[in-house]
Amino acid sequence: MAGYAVGGTARAAGKFNFTVRLAELNEDLEQLNAEAHLLEERIAEHVERLLEQVTK
Repeated sequence: MAGYAVGGTARAAGKFNFTVRLAELNEDLEQLNAEAHLLEERIAEHVERLLEQVTK
């Protein structure tokens, strides 16, 4: 089964533009990374508050 990818779909020749798709995926990744960073900051703040309450 050379060239077979699990979950892949057949594409007609010339219908898939790798550069465009890679740019789209990169934009998605940048957005997800930004959201992850915000969540990371919120979690750190909450942990800090919890630790302050425990040590009082």
